[in-house]
Amino acid sequence: MTSSFARAGSGDKVTIYGQGFIRSDGRDAPLSIRIGDRQLADQVKVDAEGNFKHEILVDLASGEYLIIVEQQDGKRLTQGSDYLVVVPSDEFEKRDKR
Repeated sequence: MTSSFARAGSGDKVTIYGQGFIRSDGRDAPLSIRIGDRQLADQVKVDAEGNFKHEILVDLASGEYLIIVEQQDGKRLTQGSDYLVVVPSDEFEKRDKR
């Protein structure tokens, strides 16, 4: 699993995407995205090639967060994870203007 933005400011949108999962329309073998115990998305669709792409709104305080993607298919659990660094909005804006 990979995020298209490793750094984001609060209020930004981030695209989470991954591969190697089981095809799902979101109901059978549901794929979920979470940070810690906080569910960000559930029943995410996975295409026929095993890929998914899902956009989330970053509404977190500054810090480093582990994003976890999970898909349960019977007894099989597939997981992926990646870090997202949330920076103060003004710091993110200054970096983008350089």
